[in-house]
Amino acid sequence: MKPVLKANRLSFYYQAGRVVFQDVDLEVNAGEILTILGTNGAGKSTLLNCVAGLLKPVRGEIILAGRNHTDMTFQDVARVIGYVPQINSPAYAYSVLEFVVMGRTPYIGAFSTPKKRDYQIAEQALERMGILPLASKPYTEISGGERQLATIARAIAQEAQLIMLDEPTAHLDFGNQMKTVKVVKSLAGEGYAVVMTTHVPDHPIYLGSRVALFEDGLVSVGRVEELITEKRLSDLYGIPLKLIHTEEVARPVCVAV
Repeated sequence: MKPVLKANRLSFYYQAGRVVFQDVDLEVNAGEILTILGTNGAGKSTLLNCVAGLLKPVRGEIILAGRNHTDMTFQDVARVIGYVPQINSPAYAYSVLEFVVMGRTPYIGAFSTPKKRDYQIAEQALERMGILPLASKPYTEISGGERQLATIARAIAQEAQLIMLDEPTAHLDFGNQMKTVKVVKSLAGEGYAVVMTTHVPDHPIYLGSRVALFEDGLVSVGRVEELITEKRLSDLYGIPLKLIHTEEVARPVCVAV
């Protein structure tokens, strides 16, 4: 089976010569989660933007569902990737349903309008997220946690193979953070390939699978149990951190000391 996402020797520099990341090799298969961990400005969002085609890497190649990114149209990419950005602030008060229907854009002609099936798929995605009762409400008037779930629903309505989430818990209260992380885990269980950036070391521990650590322009990719260590985390964040195994949840938790 071909990986849904494969990056070979991917590098990105700013014009001023600052290296954001270089020679990144990674792959994500269906049903797998790659959690990207790093400090502010480390390049996590930049990597996602390169994969999504919003930024052009300096060198390297990106393969999506077996096709080279350079041979794909924006519409082709949108049929593979559902992208959930950090902040989504539409200028108009679309209803939640209309907002999610926008995920159907890759399948709708330039001069066409959404069909009944598009609305059905959008409603199913809202139901999947548990927010179908919000369908008629203005997107601008629902809570931050509800907006995040609606944005994930839009990515699901896209019928993408890979869902990328850029710090999806950054602006949420603790309850909505955990709800969102559990949704991410369930998406992988349904066969989606998932890439998620985060600032929280406990997230890759909870999600399992694989992790990418961004450290001074270099990216290490591997199993969570191999890379999430007290020394690596302490070096990454510049403070002493401990991983304490907690029997009640049967996994380590990260604490500052």
